[in-house]
Amino acid sequence: MKLEKQVTTFVDDPNLQCDAALKKMYRLLEKVEQSVYALLRTRDMAASRYREFGIPTDWLQDSGVVGKIKLSSVQLARKYMKRVASELDALDGPEKEPNREFLILQGVRFAFRVHQFAGGFDAESMKAFEELRSRVRSQIGGESTQEP
Repeated sequence: MKLEKQVTTFVDDPNLQCDAALKKMYRLLEKVEQSVYALLRTRDMAASRYREFGIPTDWLQDSGVVGKIKLSSVQLARKYMKRVASELDALDGPEKEPNREFLILQGVRFAFRVHQFAGGFDAESMKAFEELRSRVRSQIGGESTQEP
């Protein structure tokens, strides 16, 4: 529950440099993934051991904690994608193109990782992903019309 609280109360500090903010969110996601996988591993090992000795295991089934933690990771992904989108808006000029491409790649990778981990996005996170995608498309479209 402490980890879920840490993720749900995470606030992206706009004064923090983009790289530092994204790394902070990435580290938090890694911590969440490791904790959830460790919890599931422990629960599965205990359940098989209990069954071996004829001890009922119904009480070991998911109580919703894992689902809540996964949902909080989806909220973290939304914050990550919004940060990437705002940074994309701030980057201007052809010399910044490699930075834009790298940011887009980071955003998509993070979003995909969370999507796989959590089993999907909620409506708000899907909207943030769509906004990120539309920004990318508009920037690509805008650049192609500027070229001779």
